[in-house]
Amino acid sequence: MTYKQAHTIILDHLASAGWTVKRWNPATARPMKVPHATDPTGHKRYYFKTQAIYLAESFTPDGDLTLRGARSVCSDMRPIARNCQAIDAT
Repeated sequence: MTYKQAHTIILDHLASAGWTVKRWNPATARPMKVPHATDPTGHKRYYFKTQAIYLAESFTPDGDLTLRGARSVCSDMRPIARNCQAIDAT
């Protein structure tokens, strides 16, 4: 499994769980350099860089969920993608 395939699997899984997933830049109609997924409460956002996942958290509604404030939570997302596939297969 490639990292790009892992991104797709995880983002699809999060979208099916109610997360808001952004893959395309509406201004350019091109894929985003760093796609991201925001949880339904708006307090967490995962950024999907080439080989790592970053998490930005905020405990207030107007908090900063930018990549600048995010921290790395995973350096190899392929095992997570395999778990998502297993969950989706049940």
